[in-house]
Amino acid sequence: MDQEVAKSCVRWLRHWMSKQKIAEADDKQHVGTSLAETIRKEYEKNPEEWWVGHHFQWGMQMRNLLRENGYGEKELGVGNLDDCYIELIENAIGCSNTIS
Repeated sequence: MDQEVAKSCVRWLRHWMSKQKIAEADDKQHVGTSLAETIRKEYEKNPEEWWVGHHFQWGMQMRNLLRENGYGEKELGVGNLDDCYIELIENAIGCSNTIS
């Protein structure tokens, strides 16, 4: 993965996710919180698999959002965003520091 593009992507995700508020959720405690905060709470509950239940719907939306904003496979230098979008998100919410 191109580290400079990944750093830029993490900064962009951090900003974007801090602005997104949860409008509705099965767990009402998340309503009104930022997307970043909600993901961080899910991560804290299960760091290894927080994303598994969201991969096909929310994950697809996130991968498409990255592509639409200049952070696709070509730009990041990866074969598939599936291989790195979780790492990018975890870095953006402060739960990992593999991209510095």
